[in-house]
Amino acid sequence: MKSILKPHVSSFSAAISDYAETFGLSLRFSNKISEMINTTCAETVCATETELFLQNQLGDALYFLVSGEARFIRQANGEQTRFATVTSPMVPLGVSCLNSPGRYLSTGVVTKGSRYFSLPLKMLFDILVIDQQAGAQLMSFILSRATELLWATRSFTPPLPANPHHTADGVAFKNDRDIETRLTDTAFFAELNKERLPALLEFAELRLFASHEIILEEGQPNHDLIILFSGSIEASFSMQIDKKIIRKTRTIVRPGVALTWANGQCDLPAPYQLRSNRDTAILKFSSAKIHEMMTREPLMASALFQRQIWQIGRFQQSSSGLSNFADRTQSELLKTLIDYNGSKIPVQSPLHSATHMLDNRFTRKFAFDCIYEAALKGNDAERSVASLLTDALKPVEREHRFFEQLNKIYTRVTSAEAGANSSTLRQLTQVDFARAFDQIPYVIKGQEHLPDEPKTIFIYNHLAAVPENELANGHAFSLDSHFVSAKILYPKYGDGGQRIVRASRSTEFWRNGYYSRLDNIFVHTPESDRLIETDQQKADRKQSLYIEAERTFNQCRPIVIAPEGTSETSDNLTPTSPGPFKIGAFKLAAALTPEPVIVPIALANFDINVSQTIYSAVIKPPFRLSDVVDDISDEAQIEAFLDKYRKTFRGYVEEAIALADDVRAMPVEQRQLLSTNLGLVSPIEEEFGTDVREVEMHRYKTQTDEPEIVLYGSSTLRLWRDAKTDLGVPHLLNLAFGGATIAACQAYAAQLLQPLKTGTLVLYAGDNDLGNGMSVLDVIHDYENLIETIQEILPDFEVFVISLKPSPFRHHLTDKINEVNKWLKGFTDQRDGWQFIDIFSAMTEANGKDKSVFYEDDPLHMNDIGYAFLAKKIREKL
Repeated sequence: MKSILKPHVSSFSAAISDYAETFGLSLRFSNKISEMINTTCAETVCATETELFLQNQLGDALYFLVSGEARFIRQANGEQTRFATVTSPMVPLGVSCLNSPGRYLSTGVVTKGSRYFSLPLKMLFDILVIDQQAGAQLMSFILSRATELLWATRSFTPPLPANPHHTADGVAFKNDRDIETRLTDTAFFAELNKERLPALLEFAELRLFASHEIILEEGQPNHDLIILFSGSIEASFSMQIDKKIIRKTRTIVRPGVALTWANGQCDLPAPYQLRSNRDTAILKFSSAKIHEMMTREPLMASALFQRQIWQIGRFQQSSSGLSNFADRTQSELLKTLIDYNGSKIPVQSPLHSATHMLDNRFTRKFAFDCIYEAALKGNDAERSVASLLTDALKPVEREHRFFEQLNKIYTRVTSAEAGANSSTLRQLTQVDFARAFDQIPYVIKGQEHLPDEPKTIFIYNHLAAVPENELANGHAFSLDSHFVSAKILYPKYGDGGQRIVRASRSTEFWRNGYYSRLDNIFVHTPESDRLIETDQQKADRKQSLYIEAERTFNQCRPIVIAPEGTSETSDNLTPTSPGPFKIGAFKLAAALTPEPVIVPIALANFDINVSQTIYSAVIKPPFRLSDVVDDISDEAQIEAFLDKYRKTFRGYVEEAIALADDVRAMPVEQRQLLSTNLGLVSPIEEEFGTDVREVEMHRYKTQTDEPEIVLYGSSTLRLWRDAKTDLGVPHLLNLAFGGATIAACQAYAAQLLQPLKTGTLVLYAGDNDLGNGMSVLDVIHDYENLIETIQEILPDFEVFVISLKPSPFRHHLTDKINEVNKWLKGFTDQRDGWQFIDIFSAMTEANGKDKSVFYEDDPLHMNDIGYAFLAKKIREKL
């Protein structure tokens, strides 16, 4: 019940017009509209605390706070949570009812003594039709004041940037042939009249940004509506929790997400800092164009403001608004979001299934399948909840992807054909592990201590395996040793090192099946089966270790060994590590000629669940055993040294612990001296996962016959919509995905290409990598791994590798493109079944320096002429 002291004698039309002028907005009603409003909309003063509306209640009015305080409360799982408090004047309350399904998404309460106006929704919608220009001005005002709701949710209004970065303007282009297709069913545009979309887009322009450009600063005065069209945006924002300002980041890859707001009249503070993760196109409605729309197409302008108000609700429900549920399980978090949006979520939504599968690592894959299905195919509420979930569950999804990658690695190794090249298998495994560790925050210090000479012994403290990482058959990886190999040695030497591992017990079929395929050196430890052998046999076995180690050094390879010889004691935990060092590793160093240096690597946190930790490694200066032991043939002297060295090494581990604790708060300049993935672009799977799932869904719906030709790579192939006709083949499968890098193509090769048997693969990738700032050597290295992976997956396929194209947008990279193309031709010429298609030279020779004839108004992607030219070159090879 609403308790009223007495109505204030005040005109709503006059009050709202005066407030609009205060905020730099124009809002003028005709006499007819003013009379209609003022007859119905009286000012109300609350005698007691009053509920204006209830969560999930069908909306009937919009409320405008004049003075006092309004609180927003959500209920889920039987609990109530206040998530925002508003005191600013003329902030609209209950704006969620302006969009489908017309219900309030929270309970709104105003305190005793508060004053407000109420505007019936029917009257509001009548105004939009009766006086369309005044209606557009009113919606512009409602949008402008509704932005205060986001600041209230974040408990923080961003100030003007103190030291703003340089923001890029991008390259304007007028059209994209797929623009309507890409935007029609996106969440932002889905509720708009599809027949009017072309007319709406007449007021917009497309702008293309290169990788890693800052588009906008948080809090910067902004007057443009920016909507993601293609690519990937890192959206960062600030909020206050427990009186501390913290920074949060969202990675946005779905087209049609509004990233700013614009009222067509005045500047508004930008809600995010926007940075492009890769080549990214945005759809921009400038303030001038929106103002023009308000005059020429006022109903359309009102609809655009209405959808921006809807987007504010999505901003509010972002992961920042879920901070109160940080301690809940994943399934409870999902149930909470479903409760918040209960009136909009269909009873058969896959989100309901996901709630039962999120909390178990063996079913989590199916849960995320359901979430992404909702994101791609659901209604606007399902898409919104799925998008919020992927933000809120990033640590959990990274843990899931890490676990999935461990399964893939194990399967790749154990299912390799008999006689498979162990060197190639090791190399691909290192790449796979490096990608797995990209899912986990890590930091490495001291890489300057790595010797240039690979013939080195690397020692590390061995940490216990984490039960959450154990595979279904019981296999548990030694993640610490694989991290040393994949993230420290492989980048430096192109080799993860010769591993010395314990011999598996006869019952450990899962373990032996893995380690036996990688040419590891096996040693018996107390955790291996007991050996019954003579003294001579024991001596011979130990001598064979030295022989194999010598052979490793002769091949210029590093050796990696854990001197503790175990990971199953109470000393194999970060708080107590390391345990006692056994003499074996050091006797090995003493026996090798010339005497190698030993490099200590202290590790921390590898015994902690991956979603709750930062892996840390500190590399210390190298030493020779003869530097610390007078007589390296005297075992007693070595043992005495090791007793002391264990305490020294404990200090190294404590340094690694402190590094992990401090790295998040480090200034950027200090962090740049380390090797870390903190604060960097998202992992490949986070960057491209949604695009790849969309490719898979399209394939599932459309593929009927075994294709003769398969397209794989980046958007150069993804956007080739007439490929089947241009190439003259009845069955073609396009598995390319936008923005793909070479590493992304390799990461998803098994997932996308594995089901294929025979045919021709057309591959294009690499210019995104150069555009992202990669060196030619790194591009070549990634291409080697991709080609090896494709050869492994599709041994019976003919493969056409297309050269990097000469796009105007990449003109500044011409020399690097030529270097990569030269290497690609030489590398593919050496392989049976592989051919190189030189589109770069062909385009250059055909049209000289002016290559724009082959490209869209967008200077990065080809037009029909370019694709016809590419098709001709492929047909010649076919």
